[in-house]
Amino acid sequence: MGKMIVSEKFDMLSQDWGKVGKNALIFAGPALLVLIASFVDVLPKEGVWVSVVLYLLNVLMDILKKFLAESVYKPGDK
Repeated sequence: MGKMIVSEKFDMLSQDWGKVGKNALIFAGPALLVLIASFVDVLPKEGVWVSVVLYLLNVLMDILKKFLAESVYKPGDK
């Protein structure tokens, strides 16, 4: 077993960015559903902007969470 990789507080390693990217894709699902629903006039167009803002805030919060916390990764984690 290899040495554990530590992402120090106030530092972002490639593993942190990989997790942020993965979470951003997961968070995009509901935002895309709102976008599609607005195209077929199920939801008002204004709802799309609320969805986009919430999505961006969620991604920003995830980045800040990773930046402000220490994380430990196994070698080979992406």
